Amino acid sequence: MVDEGDEVSILAFGSAPSVVEAGWRATVHGTQSFEIVFAADTLDDLVDDPDVGTWIRELAGCERGAVLRYDDVVPYNLAVIDGTANFALVDEHGAPSALIESTDQEIYSWTVSTIDDYRRESDPFDPDALTS
Repeated sequence: MVDEGDEVSILAFGSAPSVVEAGWRATVHGTQSFEIVFAADTLDDLVDDPDVGTWIRELAGCERGAVLRYDDVVPYNLAVIDGTANFALVDEHGAPSALIESTDQEIYSWTVSTIDDYRRESDPFDPDALTS
């Protein structure tokens, strides 16, 4: 879904590198608008990986991309992709176990509002912070 979306906004307490790669590919090498708000611990872990760190840095530096750092607890993984709300469920080990998608207006509005709230409380990630 991330690969094919035109506009993607994500709130993430955890993230599979494949999601970051899909957003990077579709944004840096495509026309997608991609924004992701990470819990600070998750972002710190991801930037330690050479490939994922590069994707995150390039996303943060791209005109159509944004990477934000939230310094408190993020309780869930949410996404809005082209008018569809997504709520990712994980098991007790943090592994993805299900995805709920909805175009219901109340659910969609809540998801957009929730991501907006976290965005306002977050700081932009500095792409230069990963240069060696």
